[in-house]
Amino acid sequence: MEVTPELAELFGAYVGDGTMSATKSGKLKLSIAASKDEKGWLDYLASLFEQAFCHHPKVLWNSNVW
Repeated sequence: MEVTPELAELFGAYVGDGTMSATKSGKLKLSIAASKDEKGWLDYLASLFEQAFCHHPKVLWNSNVW
């Protein structure tokens, strides 16, 4: 996989604001937390993720963070 500026931005967001955990079923869950006014940024990151990995992630509001 070529490391493009978009992919580097996605990885930077994950390193700065992200976590990874396992669900009860054993699947991995990647999360990037942001404040309420940053939903547009997370939508943008979701589109970068979809382009890179052919999977559209969910952007969810949970207890004061997206």
